[in-house]
Amino acid sequence: MPNVTNGERGRRSFQLHKERAVETAIEKIRYNPGSGCPHFHRRT
Repeated sequence: MPNVTNGERGRRSFQLHKERAVETAIEKIRYNPGSGCPHFHRRT
C-alpha cells in the first residue's frame, strides 16, 4: 500500500463528498416535475 499523507486523504475525501453533492443536486433537478429544466431529463 502506498504511503498517503493525511492531507492527501482529506483532499480526496473532500473531492468525493463534493462530487456526491453535485450528483444529488442534479438528480433533484432532474426528477422535480416542476423544475422547468427539460434539458436535464435523461433521454432513453
